[in-house]
Amino acid sequence: GIHTSRLSLGGGEPDQETITVSTFNIWCPLFRRINKPEGETRECEFREEYMTRNRKIIKLLEELDSDVICLQEFWVSNMELV
Repeated sequence: GIHTSRLSLGGGEPDQETITVSTFNIWCPLFRRINKPEGETRECEFREEYMTRNRKIIKLLEELDSDVICLQEFWVSNMELV
């Protein structure tokens, strides 16, 4: 899931500035296993499924409006998602 923290930049002083940091494991389609009638397979074999899921992830991240976003299991070898 997503974890978001608000960090203080002012050492506890009134009217201090803050930043938000979110981390999210987005499950690389290359590693994510899914069950199909023909058996277990990897999500990367079904482009429409992983693209739909990634569009939802992008929308969610935009709604968070965090200052810093750290993604885990990002599929860097797929240029569609980079």
